[in-house]
Amino acid sequence: MKGPIFLDTNLAILWSLGSSWFPISLAETISSHPRALVSSISVAEVEIKGLLGKLNLKGNFVSSLEGSGIQIESFDQDAAEQIARFGQLVGHDPFDRLILAQASAHRNSTFYTTDRKLAELGLDWVVHVAK
Repeated sequence: MKGPIFLDTNLAILWSLGSSWFPISLAETISSHPRALVSSISVAEVEIKGLLGKLNLKGNFVSSLEGSGIQIESFDQDAAEQIARFGQLVGHDPFDRLILAQASAHRNSTFYTTDRKLAELGLDWVVHVAK
């Protein structure tokens, strides 16, 4: 079995809302994978955007993710040390950089993102999901 799958913040929000936007194959992958993860950095991003009035999620973001089997993964030292791998992203959204670094700290992980710039890095474990 491959390693865990990570969702970026945009996908995690859509998943928590039960959006029908998801491609069927991605929804099936998330539902059937034993380790579908969302970074604690995504939780922080949602909270900050809520405080700034840029995002208004009804209900509890974390509860809705965990209720659907997605685990919240804490950002740790191993993830922090991976940030240096992505120097070409200096100036890019810091939340995305942190979450990418966290996914890279896990062997054989797959990172699903809506961010085209992350997909253009040419990493075989980063999968772009078109909006």
